[in-house]
Amino acid sequence: MKPRVAFLISGQMRVNSLNHSVNDTTIIDSWTNNIFTEAFKSKYDYDVYIATDTAISNDKAKAYFDDHLININITRKDEYMYDWNIKKKPYDYYHKIYETIDYTGHMNHIYATYQYYKMYSAYKMMKEYIKRTDVEYTYIVRLRPDSQIMQDVMTLFNILETTDVQFITEHEQLCIMTYKLKGVFKLVKYFGSYLDSVYKKNIYNFMTRTIPAIFEEHVMMYAAEKQFIDHVYYTITGLNLDFFKSFLGIRYPSYNMLYRGGGRYGHIIDNSILISYKPFDSNETILNKIGGDSM
Repeated sequence: MKPRVAFLISGQMRVNSLNHSVNDTTIIDSWTNNIFTEAFKSKYDYDVYIATDTAISNDKAKAYFDDHLININITRKDEYMYDWNIKKKPYDYYHKIYETIDYTGHMNHIYATYQYYKMYSAYKMMKEYIKRTDVEYTYIVRLRPDSQIMQDVMTLFNILETTDVQFITEHEQLCIMTYKLKGVFKLVKYFGSYLDSVYKKNIYNFMTRTIPAIFEEHVMMYAAEKQFIDHVYYTITGLNLDFFKSFLGIRYPSYNMLYRGGGRYGHIIDNSILISYKPFDSNETILNKIGGDSM
């Protein structure tokens, strides 16, 4: 039996052609070329769960993913392609909690938290499907709908297959992990509770293109990316795993770029990078990290 992968696709459709009003196929073409390849399909079975906004076309999603598409959740309306009567608190419940936190002079970043509710919604669909079918997953992939995938992700799956690494993330946009780390998708319940200094554990360096990284504590303490990595840290160590052997952080842009349409990309000042695109972290750099400091 082939290992099975759960793809939890969460976020805004933006210029993804699964958006009912978008014809730009840049993102979907990159998924075909670098994720859902013949090599991937021959080695793995996979299922797809999508949590997004109202812009998605169910028909387009069904046409692209075929029988691999298990369910879609429109989070703002809490509507599903298939209504399984999934029980979860609405986003407003968590948002009100975030508003009551005493941020003590730090930036609160509440505006960025809704993406983690979408991640949680995709996770809840996966868990419900497992309960209904007894399907077993070996790996989970977190994929954003606005991520153009720039390299074949089979390299990352091979790392999980052959090393002690359990969790691979580029920034926090593309994540591939063993199923045992599924708890990372529950961040919405813990967001804002991680008050670790950005200098304390040296686990955030990969989030910048400058090593050693320079962070401003008042900006980063409650930043979405930091809260995510803190949650990953405590999820991994909570399973009695060595974080620095289990975690591999990749600097952006290497495997994915956030595509905004019309040749524009998120968090990249000079879009001419595409003319001679080279990943910021090459395969050689990534493999060298595994042999030493995976940060």
